[in-house]
Amino acid sequence: MLLSRGFMAVSFAIIGVNATNDWTKPCFDGECAYDLPESSGGSRIMKLFGSTKSISDITPAAGWVILDCDPNLLDQEIRLVCETDDEDLGYNHAFERYGPVGKIVRLPESCGGGPFLRIASTALAEDQALLPHVQGRINRRGDATDQVHVVKLGGNFAVIDAEKCQQGTLNSLSSA
Repeated sequence: MLLSRGFMAVSFAIIGVNATNDWTKPCFDGECAYDLPESSGGSRIMKLFGSTKSISDITPAAGWVILDCDPNLLDQEIRLVCETDDEDLGYNHAFERYGPVGKIVRLPESCGGGPFLRIASTALAEDQALLPHVQGRINRRGDATDQVHVVKLGGNFAVIDAEKCQQGTLNSLSSA
């Protein structure tokens, strides 16, 4: 069953807003916030609430290094690799339970045309090469190898399978 328009209930409220986007904490607990750039003297925060099965994170806070990503495109394929093979750090969260497809992920500010996008598909990259400046950021134990993933991102949230992802809510909070 594909999600209906009701998947993302959007509500707006005028409130005093404090910065809530913590780039040191991954979005693994069913909620995630993103501070939007100030405009017209006010600020806005987008906050996503939902099941821990439906929301994840592919930022450095979640243990990911994004190798290539257009900062302006919603729909695109990106390449990424885990920063470490220590599963306790949580990088595997996006791949847990029913898999990554259909999950909504928080992106770094330098990637994608929005703070949250849907994972449309994933595969291991044919090109597993890492540039030297990235290799220095990767920490492996023993003979563990890097696995570069290709992740197709998209902004069409209506195609998410509701039975897998359950329901989520996106709130946009503003202050003048």
